[in-house]
Amino acid sequence: MWFIKLILVISIIYVVIWFMFRKVIPWLLKRWLRNVAKRMNPEYDETEKKQKAKTGEINIDFIPENNQDDISQEKGDYVDFEELK
Repeated sequence: MWFIKLILVISIIYVVIWFMFRKVIPWLLKRWLRNVAKRMNPEYDETEKKQKAKTGEINIDFIPENNQDDISQEKGDYVDFEELK
């Protein structure tokens, strides 16, 4: 009877240790690293949000002012060309 109890206790300890190493310890490490990164770089939250953007989502961080002067000025000469075959 003691042998069955011993096997049961060893099995339970094995499952608890396996759960700790597979689930709890990686979660704690991620949390600790995130806190360290926040202390080292205060802008960490902004970069983390940018990395978590969904596929196809567009973010516009900078919109230049619309200068009418640039539109009215010519940017270059028009060159007429003929396609050769």
